[in-house]
Amino acid sequence: MGPEHSGEGAHDQGGAQGGPNARGKGHKDQRHACQALLVAKAGASYVSPFVGRLDDVSEDGMRLVEDIVSMYLNFNFKTEIIVASIRHPLHVTTAAAAGAHVATIPAEVLEKMWKHPLTEKGIAQFKEDYKKTAGNK
Repeated sequence: MGPEHSGEGAHDQGGAQGGPNARGKGHKDQRHACQALLVAKAGASYVSPFVGRLDDVSEDGMRLVEDIVSMYLNFNFKTEIIVASIRHPLHVTTAAAAGAHVATIPAEVLEKMWKHPLTEKGIAQFKEDYKKTAGNK
């Protein structure tokens, strides 16, 4: 995972960018928990964990989000958390429950959130039951 960032400021060997010019310049960074702590301390406006990519390499992307939210609340950091690389509805609901500020949700995930197969099955069963009941009158 490489960092994504913009703006001006000091760079460390890992690519973290901070310093007085980081806040308010559209600074974004994807990081593990310790790196998320460092960029928040440096005054970054945003941190963006790519949860699906972490899951792809057998890391727990949503646990990272929960850890970042907890740290930011503990220290009252103003850095906002943008959850990216969302792969399924559970990523969305877990990010929201954890307290992430933003989630970048692909259209296909939004569709899955709206049209759940068990909901569709339940509606079909309700309609069938209604037809049976209505036919008995």
